[in-house]
Amino acid sequence: SEKYDNNYQYDGSCMVSSISLNSGMLVANTYKASASEKERIDAVSFALLSSNVEYSVQIYNNCKNYKLMNGEALLSEPVEGCTSYPGYYTIEIPEDVVVSRGDEYTVCIEFRSSDGGSVDVLIDHSATDEIGNFEFTNNLENDRSYYGQYFDLSSTGMYFSDLVSSYEC
Repeated sequence: SEKYDNNYQYDGSCMVSSISLNSGMLVANTYKASASEKERIDAVSFALLSSNVEYSVQIYNNCKNYKLMNGEALLSEPVEGCTSYPGYYTIEIPEDVVVSRGDEYTVCIEFRSSDGGSVDVLIDHSATDEIGNFEFTNNLENDRSYYGQYFDLSSTGMYFSDLVSSYEC
């Protein structure tokens, strides 16, 4: 992209599917900053099959022991908005969010359906067609992409499942 110096994403198999999440659930991706000594996170993106979805974005730095939200919150307030159509969204980050080379940061996005129903989030996964003419291979590692919900009994206040092991990405 000409607008952004670096793009971090887990998208590579071209086999797109979706997961249906209850309203209020979150998705998260963890990335390792690798471009320069310091770099700014200018935007985050996601893709939905649902319309009229409220979202809330927060970015955490250096989460420990797979507890996604126990790191340092990098936004003073979550970035919030509402979608109007199914599709791909790029959400600009309105404040300076800087990570250093080697930092592992996690982008967490909470989705809420305007009618309280489920939210369909697009995901990438490995697959082969039924007759074996083509194969899509996603090279996503475990413990990089998650989905979850609030759960008061956990030590982090959240319960997350690994997307790769749950959906055979």
